Amino acid sequence: MITQFEFDGIKSSVFGLYLCSFNGKSDGAKPVGNEITINTVKAPKKNRFIQTGITYETPLTFSFQVVKYNCWGEDMEITPRELAKIMRWLVRKDYRYLRFDQTGWDNVFYNCTLKVQKYEIGGVIRGLDIEATCDAPWGYSERKEHILNLDGTNACSIFNYSDEDGGILPDLVRIEVLGNYDLLCITNTFSMNQDENKTKTINVEINNCKQGEIIELDRHKNICSSMVHDGLINDFNHVFLELFSDFNQYENVITSNERCNVTIYIREIRKGVPV
Repeated sequence: MITQFEFDGIKSSVFGLYLCSFNGKSDGAKPVGNEITINTVKAPKKNRFIQTGITYETPLTFSFQVVKYNCWGEDMEITPRELAKIMRWLVRKDYRYLRFDQTGWDNVFYNCTLKVQKYEIGGVIRGLDIEATCDAPWGYSERKEHILNLDGTNACSIFNYSDEDGGILPDLVRIEVLGNYDLLCITNTFSMNQDENKTKTINVEINNCKQGEIIELDRHKNICSSMVHDGLINDFNHVFLELFSDFNQYENVITSNERCNVTIYIREIRKGVPV
C-alpha cells in the first residue's frame, strides 16, 4: 500500500499529504510505459510486411491523488497559503525526480513535471489531483556507482538490468588518468544474446592525456577536463560510453589500453507505475 510520495527529495508527509483515491477506485488498468509504434512497409509482390523501425510516440504519463489528514485519520483543510507553498514545491519549470513509498517501487524514480489541480469538498480544499509527465516512456532505478580499476590488461564487468533492450548512456563517466598517454582507450564489449559472434563494441578514445587529469563525460554528451587540455575536443573521438542490455544478456565488459580509474554512474530503465 502506498502512503506517501517524494518529489525533488522532499516527502509529501512534510505537508501532511498522503495518497488516496477520491472516487474509491484503486484497481484496474494502469500505465506501464509500453506505447510502441511499429513502422512497416509491404514487401513487393508478397503478403508480408517488413519492419522498418520502432519508436515510442509518447512519454509516460499517470495521475494520482493526495489528501491532507492528521494522525487521528481526520481530513484537514489545505489553506490558501499552504496551497501556494505546495504549488511552489510541485510545479517546476524543469524535470525533477518523483518516487513512491511502496515496497518494490521505492527505488523507482520518474523524471517528470507535475500538473496540479485542487480537490474541493464543500468549498474547502481537501486534497490535490496530480498528473505526472515524464521525460521518457519509463522511470529509472536509483543512481548506481561502479568503480573500475583498470590496468591495461584486466577486465571489469558492469551488469545493466534495464527493463528495455538496447543501450543507455551513464549519467556520468569519470576517468582518472594514471600516466601520460598519447592515447587512452576505454572499451565496452557486449555479446548479444550471449553469442560471442554477435558483439557490440564501444571505443572511447582520448589523445594526449596527462597524469592526474580527470576527464568527465555526461549523458548530455558533454566532455570536460580537470586540467588545461588544449584541443580536448579534437583529441576526443566523440564516442560516448554506452551500457547495453537485451532479454538474455546484461554483462558489459570494460577494458582499457592504459592504467586508469573509471567511475560510472548509471540509472537503469524501469517500467511500470504503482499508482
